[in-house]
Amino acid sequence: MKRPDIPIEINDHLLIYGKESWEIEYNEKCPLCGSRIDEFQSCACDAGGD
Repeated sequence: MKRPDIPIEINDHLLIYGKESWEIEYNEKCPLCGSRIDEFQSCACDAGGD
């Protein structure tokens, strides 16, 4: 999926995670908040299922 180019200076997601936001893999759901846990083990409640 090709997205519009975002200048590197303002692309915080790329600078922080090294990937564009649409490139992040999601695997399972957090048992605490029900949102998806991403490949960095983060979710909406920031517990990551712990």
